[in-house]
Amino acid sequence: MKKANCITIFNLIVLLLFLLFIEWRWQMELLGFNVPNPYYPVAILCGVVSIISVTKFILFNKKTNIFSIVAFLLMLHCLAILIFNIPELVLLDKKEIIVELGVWAINFGLFFIAMDGSVWRFIEEHTHSIIIIYFLFVMSPIILIMILGSGAEVNYSLRSLINFLNIAADDNYGVSYQSYGDKIALLSFLMFFIVKTKISKMLVYIITLASLYVVGSKASMLGFASSIVVWYVVNTLDFSSIFRFIVITTALIGVLLYSQINIVGNPNLQESKYWIVKSLALGTEDQSVESRRDIQIINQKTLKRRFLIGNYKFDLKEGRPGSYTHNILYFLDYYGVFYFSVFVMFWLYVLIINITSKKNILITNFATLSMLYYSVLMLVARSGSGYLTYWTLGCAVGSINIIYKYSRAAIDT
Repeated sequence: MKKANCITIFNLIVLLLFLLFIEWRWQMELLGFNVPNPYYPVAILCGVVSIISVTKFILFNKKTNIFSIVAFLLMLHCLAILIFNIPELVLLDKKEIIVELGVWAINFGLFFIAMDGSVWRFIEEHTHSIIIIYFLFVMSPIILIMILGSGAEVNYSLRSLINFLNIAADDNYGVSYQSYGDKIALLSFLMFFIVKTKISKMLVYIITLASLYVVGSKASMLGFASSIVVWYVVNTLDFSSIFRFIVITTALIGVLLYSQINIVGNPNLQESKYWIVKSLALGTEDQSVESRRDIQIINQKTLKRRFLIGNYKFDLKEGRPGSYTHNILYFLDYYGVFYFSVFVMFWLYVLIINITSKKNILITNFATLSMLYYSVLMLVARSGSGYLTYWTLGCAVGSINIIYKYSRAAIDT
C-alpha cells in the first residue's frame, strides 16, 4: 500500500469538509447548537486546491488528455463571465458576488480533487473508511428525525418536520435538502462498486432510498432511481444477455404503464400523507414541477434578448433573483447558445466514452453512474451549475485519463 502524500491528504480533508460538515452544520443547528458556517473556509481551501493543482500542471505535468483541458476551459469561461459582470452586480447585491465567487472556488477545487488519481487510489485502498462515512452521512437524517421527535406526525419527512416544529428559520434550508440528497445519491453510487455481494448492494439501495425519503428531495429520489435503472439497462446491452435486457425493458414499460394508468391523476393518492406517493399521483400538477414550469415559461418570453451570448444573472438584474431556469437551459440563459451547445455535446461525449469503455474500474463506474444521475437532473430539476456537477465532470475526465492509459498499455504489450 503506497503511503499518501501531503497533497493527497489535504485534498481528502477538503473533500470531507465539503461532503460532511456543510450538511451536518444545519443539522446541528436544528438540535439547538450554534455552529460556525463552514462554507467560506471550505471555499478558501478549495481555492488553495485549485492553485496547487494548476501550479503542478504548469510545472510538472507533461501529458494530459484534451478532455481535461476542455472541461477546465468551460469552467474558466463561466468564471470570466462572473468577473466581467461584477461591476454591474455589485450595485444590486454585494453578498451575491461573494457567494458566487465562493461557489466557483468550490467548483474548481472539487473538479481538481476528482481528477486526482492518488485520491482514487486512497479510496480503493481504504474501502472500510468509505463504508463508515457512508453510514454516518446517510443515517444522520434518520437519526435526526428520531431525536427531534414527532416523526410519525409528518410521516418521517425531515423537510416536513422542521416546518411542523417551526424551526426552519434559515432560508438556506431549501438548498440544504437538495444538496444533501445529491450527496447521499453520489455516496451510494460509490458504495455500489465497493461492496461485492448482491445482498449488500440491495441493502445500500434500500438504506439510500429511506434516507432520501427522510431528507425529502424529490429530484434526488428521481435521479437516483432513474440512473440505477439506466445503468443496469445499459450494462445488459450485449448479445450474451439479450434475454435479460428484454425482460428488464418489458418490466420497465409495464411499471410505467401501470403508474400512468393507476397512480398519476388518482385523486385518492393525490391526498396521500406520504410525499412520494402524492408527488407521483400529482405528476405535472405537483407544486414544485409547476413552479419550475412557470419560471421557464416566463424566461422563454425574453430568451431572444440573450440567445446568442446569454445574460449572466439576468434574473437578479430583472429584480427576481433565483428565478433562473431550473434545468440544462440555464446555460443557454446565462451563457448563450454557443456555450450551451459546446457544454451539452462535451458532456454527452464524455459520458459515451465512459459507458462504452467497459472498464471495470472504480472511478469509471462511479463517473458513469454519476453522469447518468446528473443527466436526469439537468433535464428536469437542476441548472447544472452546482458543485457536484463539476465534481462529476472531474471524475469523468479523470476516468478517461485512466482509460487511455489502459489502452496505451495494451497497445505497448
